[in-house]
Amino acid sequence: MQIGYRCLKPVEIAEGVFADDVVLIAENEEQLQHNVQVWNDILQRKRMKINIEKTKVMTIGGHRANIKIGNTKIQQVGTYKYLGILIDETGKQEAEISNRIEKTIKLYYTMNKRFISRREISNKTKMQVYKTIYRPTLTYGCESWVLTDSQKSRIQATEMKYLRRVKGITRKDRIRNTQIREEMNIQHINEYIQTRQMSWWGHIQRMPDNRPLASLGVNRSVEKCQRKWINLTRVYRSIKDSSKKTGRGRTSYKYFDLLDEILGNKPSNSKDTYVLDFGASSSTTTGDVIKDPIELDSNENINTSEGISVEDGPPRKKRNKNYTQEYFKEKVKYLRNKENEHELKEKRYQDRVAIEKRRNDIEAEKVQLLKEILSKLKD
Repeated sequence: MQIGYRCLKPVEIAEGVFADDVVLIAENEEQLQHNVQVWNDILQRKRMKINIEKTKVMTIGGHRANIKIGNTKIQQVGTYKYLGILIDETGKQEAEISNRIEKTIKLYYTMNKRFISRREISNKTKMQVYKTIYRPTLTYGCESWVLTDSQKSRIQATEMKYLRRVKGITRKDRIRNTQIREEMNIQHINEYIQTRQMSWWGHIQRMPDNRPLASLGVNRSVEKCQRKWINLTRVYRSIKDSSKKTGRGRTSYKYFDLLDEILGNKPSNSKDTYVLDFGASSSTTTGDVIKDPIELDSNENINTSEGISVEDGPPRKKRNKNYTQEYFKEKVKYLRNKENEHELKEKRYQDRVAIEKRRNDIEAEKVQLLKEILSKLKD
């Protein structure tokens, strides 16, 4: 069945297989019946059988279909769950989003009194549970989502329900969601979903040609991905540098927030800039050279005309030799303590091994002694 185009190539899918879960796709009822019959015949040759009770038929558009396995008709449904994802016959994702939110809310009320509301449990532990259980439950399968504003709002409300409970506040306290996330160092749930979608997109681009999706035309060369990444980072760093200069307005960039999360702590393209403040009546003399303030010595002056001032950057910190020596002494002392601790653990282990060996020897002597006593009694 052709589902679209990718790089001007038709993308066709006939079946999807994951372990023992199989989904068959066809353009019409005749093709689907043929595919089912082929699968059934091959499985019977391998002495396997299709579970008819778990097998369902769904048509996009709601048309009725009469598909049989042998003489048994397969039940037709409007929604079906495959690999944990709820698929609707209308092609919309509203049912899946509602199902995710419902499961997450049930999880919240299950943990609320016994875990989230317990004051003796630290917030660090609660946030670890949020990252490993709560958020994955809410965003399972989000790589294929196309969300509306209403759905984004519902997902955000489900997220904040947990975070506000951990923080011990309600909406009556009039504290913004952004402030709560900053205090708890948590990424916005919608940004997290975008990150997961970008990660899945990159995973598909890195697929080798012998993988199924890559063979269907869903692929990109490594060189093209590298050029794309270089261009994205170049534009990001240019915007980052321009925002430091005075008199510039805020520049919007589609991927700025996502790249800022990845590259925010890395240096930009240009070096530290220093601003020359020109007055209204200032003028410069041709041939004057202004040196980099970092390269100037303390006894060297800058020869500039009147009205020009150079705003130096922060002074370089001089390294204290005594501080460095004390640091290395503490480091050596720490390493020696670690070495002594390792030797002590090794000695304790050897002692335990010797005690266990001695205990086994005593047990063996007891067994030998009992054998000798029994042999004498028989005599």
